[in-house]
Amino acid sequence: MNRIYLVTIFILIVSLIFAIQNTATVAINFLIWHFYQSQALTVFLIFLAGFISGIFAELPAIWKKNQQLKAANKKLSEGFKSEPPATSTPV
Repeated sequence: MNRIYLVTIFILIVSLIFAIQNTATVAINFLIWHFYQSQALTVFLIFLAGFISGIFAELPAIWKKNQQLKAANKKLSEGFKSEPPATSTPV
């Protein structure tokens, strides 16, 4: 079995155990909103919000690296086009 699948199954099992053990209801108060939801769902949503904000924080760096990679590939391909073909002389 592929290692990725094993890690995914492990994470899913741990997440399921966490959700089963944390079924308590917690009160959420944010500004004027007040509601109740599962503790496991609250932790999951906070994790998801952190994950998404981390991705958005990294997007400028990823975009910059992609631009640099495109420029380097363009230079490299232009370098191959500008070189004269090597001629072989018979021996």
